[in-house]
Order: sequence, then C-alpha cells, then structure tokens
Amino acid sequence: PVLHASLMSDHRGCWATYATWRRFFNSFTVRNTPIASETEDELSRRIVGRWAMTEGLAVGEYEFAADGTYTSGGTFGSATTLAVIDGSSDGGYALAGDQLIMSRPPGITEQVRLRFDRVNHGGTGWTDRLYMLKKDAGGEYEVSYERR
Repeated sequence: PVLHASLMSDHRGCWATYATWRRFFNSFTVRNTPIASETEDELSRRIVGRWAMTEGLAVGEYEFAADGTYTSGGTFGSATTLAVIDGSSDGGYALAGDQLIMSRPPGITEQVRLRFDRVNHGGTGWTDRLYMLKKDAGGEYEVSYERR
C-alpha cells in the first residue's frame, strides 16, 4: 500500500500515474487477433444507467438516460465536512466512436474517451465498469465508474 497526503490534488496525481500504466498495458495487441469493438448502437445501450465512483472521501456520479440526457454530481469531504465539487449538472450527451461528448448550458462541452470493462469483486457477481479518459490543466487521467 502507498500512503500520500490527503489532498485531492495529490490523490489525482497518484491516480493519473497508475492510469498511465493501465493505458500503456492496454495498448498492447496480439498479432493476428481481431480486436472486438462495440458499435455505437451497442455503446448507446450500454452507457444508459447510473454510474458511481468512490475514491477515499470523493464521490462522483453520472446518470445517462436513453433520450441522450445526463445528470452528474459529486462530493468531497471528511468526517466533519462535506463539500459539493463541480456542483450538479444536467445536459445532453452523444457518442462518436469511443468519444463521449457531454454538453450543458451555457455552451460548456466536455469530450472524453470511454471504454467499458466487467469486474467481479471477490465473487459477488459481475458488474460493468465505465472508464473515462479525461484531460485537465494537469494532463490526462482516467476515472472509473461502476454501474449502480
């Protein structure tokens, strides 16, 4: 285990470093093996639902509806305080290949790369995991959300 400062920026820096390694290993392909990719229609069906992320004291959530709208929100806190980060937002989304384009008023657009995986937490059953490759002033980082 690794212990670092409890500041969110330190946590994101650590997470981004590990996300870089995951992207590196996921970039390998086996020669002469076709890569299975989902069609936009399959992705459109798979993304619909509620997705949540919990990392220490941070919680984030997206809910994608079949009609092309979404809501998102998040919190960050400690045992005595709770602060809303990024607030709550509503908007529309579209898929183009492996790109998720989210837009919300007043003209704010965010484009992220996405991929899906399935995980099993100690034999409790398989669940979908949604990964979003995002960019900010600090660089690229990947965030994972599990279906709720």
